[in-house]
Amino acid sequence: MDWLNALNTHWAPVLWILLAGVSLLIWYFALRGKHRLEIRNAAIEVHRRRLQTGEISKEEFNRLKQSLSTN
Repeated sequence: MDWLNALNTHWAPVLWILLAGVSLLIWYFALRGKHRLEIRNAAIEVHRRRLQTGEISKEEFNRLKQSLSTN
């Protein structure tokens, strides 16, 4: 069983680094999706305000909203 103990002590730092790397990747992709959603919602709100002030037409608003939804 000495070989098992030696293996565990030798590979433990590598396994912790791999676990941390995987956790960081999951965290990054989760936040990236949330960030994209927040940006899209903010852009739609800006266009909605432009529609309310009369800067753009209803058709233009729908086109801009559709282009944000497909990306």
